[in-house]
Amino acid sequence: MGWLLFGAFLFLFGALAENQDRPTFEVLEKNEEYETRRYGVTVWITTKIPDESVPEITKSRDRLVKYCKKIEDNGYGTCSTNWPVLVNVTNDAEYSLSWFLVSDSDVSTLIPDPDVTVRHLLGGIAYVKKFGGTPSIESGKENAKTLREALANAGQTFNPHVYCGAGYDPFLSVTHHNEIWIFKT
Repeated sequence: MGWLLFGAFLFLFGALAENQDRPTFEVLEKNEEYETRRYGVTVWITTKIPDESVPEITKSRDRLVKYCKKIEDNGYGTCSTNWPVLVNVTNDAEYSLSWFLVSDSDVSTLIPDPDVTVRHLLGGIAYVKKFGGTPSIESGKENAKTLREALANAGQTFNPHVYCGAGYDPFLSVTHHNEIWIFKT
């Protein structure tokens, strides 16, 4: 079922990407195939996507909506209008959905939830391939494969079994800015 999964998340998320909080990064190097970026510490709320069916996609999104509302209602941060939306992919078969969280609080202890985890990414180097078009599972896989090949040819070290699809626009947007992130090992 193509990157329709990713596109459905962006459609269901439904916020505009303009003037929103985003993770900060520094571009270290750029070439025709990818950028090398250094990301700072970021916080994400994450939930598993059990399978690629529309009902499960909707349930995963709804879990994050409810958790995000608790965070914002209690004044612990913002997440409902932040971008990108990440679809984390492991072994091309395991998926999770993550929303960027702007917070100075440890919301995982303040608002525990068995279905939502708070991930603190300590930053690091990511290789990033940008691409346009309506997001789909297939376009994500194709772009991840292309990025892996470019990284291998350049002698870069990375985990070939994990990548993130990042979307910065609502699904029904006229244009789409999408990225594949693969982190340096």
